[in-house]
Amino acid sequence: MFLVDLFAWISFVFLVFYILLQLYIVSCSSKGRITDIEKRNYTPQYQQNITVIVYSHNNSSTIIDLIETLKKQDYDQDKYSINVILDNCDDNSAKLLEILGGSRLWRISIDSKPIGRSKAIAWLLERILSGGNTNAFVFLDADCSVKSNFLSRFNAALLENPVLIGEVVPTNNYPDVMTSIFCTINKVKYRVMKHGRCYASLSNILDQGLWAIRQDILEKIKYSISDNGFEEYEYSFKLSQANICVAYSSQLCAYKQFSETFTSLVTSVFKNRYKSLITFKNNIASLLSGNFRTKELLLSLIYPSDITFVLLIAALFSVIIFVPVLFSAFIGFKTILTLLAGFLLVRSLSMLIARCSFTDYRNDIIAIIISPLVFVLSLLQGFKFNFSFNVKLPKREKTEKKAVYKKVVDASITDGRKELACQLEIKESENNAQIIFMFNDKKMATSKHLRIDLAMEELLEKLKNHGFALKICLNCGYFNFNEGIASQFEGQQGYCLFDNLNSGSKAEEFSYLWNTCSNIVPVQAKTHILQQLGKDTAD
Repeated sequence: MFLVDLFAWISFVFLVFYILLQLYIVSCSSKGRITDIEKRNYTPQYQQNITVIVYSHNNSSTIIDLIETLKKQDYDQDKYSINVILDNCDDNSAKLLEILGGSRLWRISIDSKPIGRSKAIAWLLERILSGGNTNAFVFLDADCSVKSNFLSRFNAALLENPVLIGEVVPTNNYPDVMTSIFCTINKVKYRVMKHGRCYASLSNILDQGLWAIRQDILEKIKYSISDNGFEEYEYSFKLSQANICVAYSSQLCAYKQFSETFTSLVTSVFKNRYKSLITFKNNIASLLSGNFRTKELLLSLIYPSDITFVLLIAALFSVIIFVPVLFSAFIGFKTILTLLAGFLLVRSLSMLIARCSFTDYRNDIIAIIISPLVFVLSLLQGFKFNFSFNVKLPKREKTEKKAVYKKVVDASITDGRKELACQLEIKESENNAQIIFMFNDKKMATSKHLRIDLAMEELLEKLKNHGFALKICLNCGYFNFNEGIASQFEGQQGYCLFDNLNSGSKAEEFSYLWNTCSNIVPVQAKTHILQQLGKDTAD
């Protein structure tokens, strides 16, 4: 009985908090619309330097038009640059973009599968964050299109808000029922809930394909690859912990063709719930140590869905009827019905503030009707059940614990006068690689990279800044290693040219990057050695 009573009180308090907060968010969104209108005519006094980052995976059908539009923005050409991430593309995107020009291409080709938008962005930011002259970064997907004032609007908004999320608007309004339902849900989610959370001084999750951030914020709070995945969720918590608000504006738009099915809708519900629960588990300590904004953001990951809310209401009704506990003695039917009325009020006001059309209201009714089936199928998908009815459930890929392979090798470093013994611990997993330099019980670790050669180059640069050179093959003039060889051997091996130059051998002597021998010469001699052999000197 005690546990039932405890469950009832916790559920009741949680639902009361949820309804009151949702009503406050909706009211803030309504008031914020007036503020948005006042800001709409705001013309910035200057143009910031903006770096545009476009994520692409086999988007050859849309990316050319996007890049063409970005090149013709109502913005000074020397004030922005375009970077395109090609994430394991096997179409002709790269060739088309090379012919088109006007953008810098970054190819990720270490696996047959794409690594995903968040990991790709983290990978690129490690390489360009400190190198260019920029004030802000804008991120969008290659399957979107934009208008000529796209950057001007972001520039104006970024002067007041350090982090922004925009809205991806469908270009194919109401093509079919499932796509229409998806678009209606998104319209309310962004134009009311995320908009209202911003004006309520609450944090938002960066779960949209269109967002921007100022350089100073990105340098202060590093966007990195997380061991747990879901980088966009984890980074949102970093911003929240630093009391940095993620603002939203419906004026910041990109456009996209949407196509949703019942299967994809179920999959989307399952994935969002899974990501939310894992992120909640990983950050649950924030409930004790974080600020209010962080605590609320964490709780927002477990806010009840429509079906969950109804189930909890039904559970509370059951306690009142069948279980004679303290809760049923103090809380009556009218109180629970008031909660249900509040839930319906939030939903109605949200549709009204989002300026939904008659079709949107029809879609919302259909969504309510099918939501029990979507809820059940999304849950069962997580348990990997198979079903015999007509709706075929998408199979969730089996997630296995990623194996980490470790190897410790002996090496030496030199300051030009003497050599000192050291060790390198090489750690590789399916998704990343890292090197730990060990010397006299001291350790220095590199960042996690997609290939081992990239981690090794970071280590070499760090040691060079301290006046040391690591005596390994990658840092040797006899070692032939370039991007083509790195792709061929997954960034682990190259060719030793010692015998080719000194013995006239024609054989290709393979060697790992971290190997060492007595023939190592400074890497500055590589150009001369390659010229002697008549090889291409371009890395």
